[in-house]
Amino acid sequence: MSIIDILLIILIIVVIFLCLYIFASLKKLNSTLDSLESEVNSLKEKVYPLLDSISSVTKRADEITAKAENYIELIETQFASAKDKIVKLKDFSSRNKPENRFQELFRNLTAIKKGVTVFWENFSQK
Repeated sequence: MSIIDILLIILIIVVIFLCLYIFASLKKLNSTLDSLESEVNSLKEKVYPLLDSISSVTKRADEITAKAENYIELIETQFASAKDKIVKLKDFSSRNKPENRFQELFRNLTAIKKGVTVFWENFSQK
């Protein structure tokens, strides 16, 4: 046996051990992937109900928000209506005060006086 034959035998033995190591590593990797897959499946089973409940909570929150917006609009219109009624009542009461009636009478009489004066001046000029 020559040195080349001995080295060839050693090389074959090393290749056999490497192949066994690769097979063992692949088997370990496969078992790790299997456990990871089972963990992902269990996580998926836990997450889906959670997502469904979050979805239902979101829908309910949207409904509550829409109702609240409707109530706010209703309250705003009621306040605007009450404000308009108060303003109308205030205007009505301020127009019907005796001072305002006398002021209007005085203004009307002043306007009539001015009209008569202008008429008389124009009439006397002709």
